Amino acid sequence: MAYRMQCGRLRVRGGWMVFAEEGTADLLVFPRHGGVVWVETKDPTGKTAKERAEAQARFREKVEAMHHRYIRATTIDEGMEALR
Repeated sequence: MAYRMQCGRLRVRGGWMVFAEEGTADLLVFPRHGGVVWVETKDPTGKTAKERAEAQARFREKVEAMHHRYIRATTIDEGMEALR
């Protein structure tokens, strides 16, 4: 089971709808073998703006402190292999 996580916010009537916090990984995965895995997806260049990279690093620290896995994947094959 996997969920796509959305970050940011959207202007709605009367204010803002806030999604996941900045730096949250792109996918939340619950593998069949158990546990929780957060997957940060990147294109093959893997470039990230400095501020976003810092937010992602803070998020990774939180995730790993809860004993969840955190994966950074640049290809589908890489992500699938890491989930095994």
